[in-house]
Amino acid sequence: MQERRNARSAQRSALGAGSMPHIHISLSHDGPIASAVVTISVE
Repeated sequence: MQERRNARSAQRSALGAGSMPHIHISLSHDGPIASAVVTISVE
């Protein structure tokens, strides 16, 4: 669990403090199946 947290903070620092990533979450529900699509784009 600790390694995953370190990797996530390393990714965040790699993006840079000046560039805020744009996160778009789209939820779709098709019958009994629900799915979420997360799109992250850095300007």
